[in-house]
Amino acid sequence: MVKLLLALAIVLFATLIYPKSADAESTTTTGSKIQISPAITDKEVSPGEKLTYPLQITNLSDTAAPVTVYVQNFNSHDAVGTIEFFSDARPLSADGWITITPPALIIEPHTSRTVMTEIAIPKTAEPGGRYVAVFVQPASPDTQNTPAVVVKSRVGSLFFLTVKGLVIRKLSVPRFIVPLFSLSPNITASLSLHNSGNVHLKPSGSLVVKNLLTKHIVTTLDLTAAQSLTTLPGSDRVAQIHFDTGSRIGIYSVEIALQSEHLNSLRSQRTLIVFPFIQIGLVVLMVMLFRITRHRWLKAWRAFSNNTKA
Repeated sequence: MVKLLLALAIVLFATLIYPKSADAESTTTTGSKIQISPAITDKEVSPGEKLTYPLQITNLSDTAAPVTVYVQNFNSHDAVGTIEFFSDARPLSADGWITITPPALIIEPHTSRTVMTEIAIPKTAEPGGRYVAVFVQPASPDTQNTPAVVVKSRVGSLFFLTVKGLVIRKLSVPRFIVPLFSLSPNITASLSLHNSGNVHLKPSGSLVVKNLLTKHIVTTLDLTAAQSLTTLPGSDRVAQIHFDTGSRIGIYSVEIALQSEHLNSLRSQRTLIVFPFIQIGLVVLMVMLFRITRHRWLKAWRAFSNNTKA
């Protein structure tokens, strides 16, 4: 029994000192044979202003691609960043503001064509954000002899337009949730943002994890590189942030700092206690070993004491 416990303790200790290395990450990206550039246009505009933006459409396939180009408005669908596209007029939409020339074209293999996006801002446009997307979609194939269902794919370019005037920028952090106690060094925090203004906001920032016992910074995460935190007006944005404290017992401070143009810095801090289960197992085994072998230690100590007195 003692030998078995000793073996388990050695295995746990070795695992603690030599953690298993992670497998090399590999990603496979699949997408449409049609590309559109730029993917995002963010522009301040004035009521009554007219602008023209070129969009480059590229055919990456080996065959000619007939495509159609059309416009849809978009808005935030949920707190995790899903976008909802629609064709009717709704709040924050730029319905009827954009004209595409030409709306249909054929792109030869491995070549690019340019379409012009003409934006006419109404003189009566109210200040704030307006959101619209330009989509490129392959024309419907000849399905006369193909009874199978055909699924179309499309690519789009997003336009974030800010109409100048009384623009209200107001971003808050209603919740920043970090577990108080964790048995694993792999931590998931939850960040909630709320935009109560009338224009979209794109905060950038970082998350810093510091060991309060050693005073060392163990993790610094660039939130902007990790994921987009763009929050549309009147909506919430929830982001899951993953970080690792390393395989050590410790008390950590987790601080998040966000910055956005025209806004003061937002900061929030939480305390985290990490006690990895491997270390718990090691402590339990050591206690069990001590309890099982304590009579031997006592016997040896008494014998040593008697020999010393003699």
